[in-house]
Amino acid sequence: MLTEEEMDALQLHPLKQHGSTHQEGIDPIPPQTKAICFNFGTAAVGTKLAQVLIPFPVSVVKVKIYGDTAPTGASLIVDVNKNGTTIFTTQANRPEIAIGENSDDSELPDVRALAEGDRLSIDIDQVGSTIPGGDDFLVTVII
Repeated sequence: MLTEEEMDALQLHPLKQHGSTHQEGIDPIPPQTKAICFNFGTAAVGTKLAQVLIPFPVSVVKVKIYGDTAPTGASLIVDVNKNGTTIFTTQANRPEIAIGENSDDSELPDVRALAEGDRLSIDIDQVGSTIPGGDDFLVTVII
């Protein structure tokens, strides 16, 4: 354990709410935040392109998507399913990379609770019509 003087010399200060330390000026990631990450290579339309079994109860906060190449001609749209049914009942809330962009964050999903043993799957519902976009395509589910 560092003394207070050693912590000051390293510009570390205790976090009162979490009991850990961080470098001054950098916001810590809350310890309860977790992510499930999928790397698809090139994005292509399809269902159940990746799946994972949920090991313990969690709540989905949002879904982040990113591709090195921006879609053109149409946006790139992803859906996330719990046991085969979308978590985005409001389809407009799905993550969607707009034409010429590289990333997007979803709105809050309509279905957030995942139980142990639930199957989470990823669909790519649409890609760009001229250039599909999504080279080195990443989908991250924040829980």
